[in-house]
Amino acid sequence: MNLFGIFGGEEFILFLPETNLKLALLCVDRIRKIVEKIDFPKVGHPVIVSIGVGQYQSEEELVHIVDGGINLCTGQSITAETEWG
Repeated sequence: MNLFGIFGGEEFILFLPETNLKLALLCVDRIRKIVEKIDFPKVGHPVIVSIGVGQYQSEEELVHIVDGGINLCTGQSITAETEWG
């Protein structure tokens, strides 16, 4: 079963437990492209989408891996997805 939820103020988490890393990267790339096309008039500038992808190790390690990927993209101030861990 896939799960989606809020993980922090402006962060979301998506669990795809039966999806391999390659397919997960394709999935998040599609999400990123869809969000980039949405007009957010109250924001006043283009929305940057940073997505971290991690392969399941353990529950604690998974959160660390994904958060590290998000921070890597955010630190570069780019719209991207990354494989981390």
